[in-house]
Amino acid sequence: MSRPTLMRLATLPLRAIVSPPLVKLQLPADKLQCPFSSLLVLSSKFCTFPSTDEIAISETKRSPVDNKIESRFFGVKQFGKLELKIPISVTISSLNPQTYPEMNKASICILYTGEDKDSISPTKLSALTKLYDLSVDLKEETDLTVGLVTSIQHLPLTCRLYLPLKFDIGLEVEGDVEISNMESQTIRVRQIASNGGVCKLRNVKTRNMAVLWRDGDIICETGLQGDIYLTNTGEGKIQADKLQGQNIKCETEAGVMNFSSVYSDECSFITESANVELGSCHGKCEIKVGQGNVTINSIDGDLSTEVEKGCVKAHLTRHGQVNIECREGDIQLEIPGNTETSLSLRGNTVECDERLNVQNIEKTSTDNGIKYTGHITSQDSSATIQASTHQGAVQLLCKDWFSSIINKLQHQK
Repeated sequence: MSRPTLMRLATLPLRAIVSPPLVKLQLPADKLQCPFSSLLVLSSKFCTFPSTDEIAISETKRSPVDNKIESRFFGVKQFGKLELKIPISVTISSLNPQTYPEMNKASICILYTGEDKDSISPTKLSALTKLYDLSVDLKEETDLTVGLVTSIQHLPLTCRLYLPLKFDIGLEVEGDVEISNMESQTIRVRQIASNGGVCKLRNVKTRNMAVLWRDGDIICETGLQGDIYLTNTGEGKIQADKLQGQNIKCETEAGVMNFSSVYSDECSFITESANVELGSCHGKCEIKVGQGNVTINSIDGDLSTEVEKGCVKAHLTRHGQVNIECREGDIQLEIPGNTETSLSLRGNTVECDERLNVQNIEKTSTDNGIKYTGHITSQDSSATIQASTHQGAVQLLCKDWFSSIINKLQHQK
């Protein structure tokens, strides 16, 4: 080799010297749908395929050992539908809009998630394909159907998908579910076996969201927006940072419900045997509890609460119609000093803060205690507070929202 040639090579990156040039070709659909491992027979001189890391909504650090078993890639339209029935865990994210602004790709990747995932050999990883049968069907670039069959229970695999932002989603799963950064019209998730899996929803916007979970927790991080129906028939909890939509309904059998904030025209929270904890709630709120306590840090709107056995504690920041009934348990309500409302309180004992300017007070004895009526500031106010307990005490305290939050934080410490 001549000296000038050597000098030109010295100025090139090492990759340019040792790797042949890559040329991207548009392959037929049947080639794109075959397992990624079978595509390795094609020379790198002729084709390249995007990795699922390139499709990801955000870059994550790769494991020292690549635990991908197989990958498949498809050309799709912006609006479509995924139907998936699978006995393993599933994670779904939207495509990176900067890398795929046209939102016309979809990818499916099967990952090994066993305890030895960082050290498993490529030979053993490849052999795992014999333990399951993955079927994928794409019709008219819009209807994507994915199924996986295996005779092994609790197979340590995860199906990872990247979809266009607006794709609708229908899932039937046995393992964990994670859906993030989607803006679908409809999302349906159903757990088909009770195995304690977790359903995690992160930054999801949808017109209709329904999750039917049999066991394990439902966790909503950052925000969940749309008409929302979440139900958990096991002992798992429902927890959310923020719920927002016209209609929101959450039900549990024996799992705690905890929501930092709820913005809704109408919302309802129903549980047979668990606590209901709301940070702030805006709109018309209905709560029904068989056995458990209800805690609301701030309510702005109407409130209807029924508790068979348990206590109710709520701060009424700016209320409309409030109706609270307990068969067995205490009721403690906090309102700002400038509140305008009528009062009807009933319990074994009734205590009303002297700092509240209650007028036209009437106290009458009942079979199980005292009935206390009156109004604060204005008799013509449309706001009302009705609180009644058959076995328990009723307290109405004067406290602004800020003082109420400070007291709760001090109590938590």
